[in-house]
Amino acid sequence: MALLSDGGIIRRYVLFGGHLQPGNIPITAREIAGQKIFLEIRNGAHKLPIEKIRILSQHCGYLIVDSHTTDHRIAMDCILLGADEACIDHSTTSQEIQMLHAATDKSLIKITLDHWPPLNSSSDSHHQDLLRIAAITGRNAVVMTTSNGVLQKWWEDLPENIANDFDWHFAPNEGRVISLEKDFLISAWLI
Repeated sequence: MALLSDGGIIRRYVLFGGHLQPGNIPITAREIAGQKIFLEIRNGAHKLPIEKIRILSQHCGYLIVDSHTTDHRIAMDCILLGADEACIDHSTTSQEIQMLHAATDKSLIKITLDHWPPLNSSSDSHHQDLLRIAAITGRNAVVMTTSNGVLQKWWEDLPENIANDFDWHFAPNEGRVISLEKDFLISAWLI
């Protein structure tokens, strides 16, 4: 069974207007005061909701922003607006990852898994990509799955040396903590 470090459970929301979903919670609500929040910004136009990030960062206890970006400048903007940490997608270039990591130690690499094993590449190719990322960035990584069961299969297949290279934050499609067989430390569940 995978072990959980003191990061525990971090509430995962999507920003919709001035509210957090699910729950239609206003970004200034008292109920989020002191909470650790993982915020997804699903914005096809890639326009950062600057004021909303700033306000939310002042109203919650700890804010991690995933703006679904491959641009280090957008991730850095989230941090400058008050986010405690920000994600950059692992599919970006090594240069983008290095520039974000050089600018701040508050970055997380986000790995999105739709299927496991991957449909368009090999698991070995994916593992080599993770080794490349581990060599150029910090230890923090988010694994987000878009289908049930994918996280378990991926985790079982992950080589031990790669599992030890990162501090893992898991955001399973199931929306709950799931049982994982390997005994590696998990920093947090994003639920």
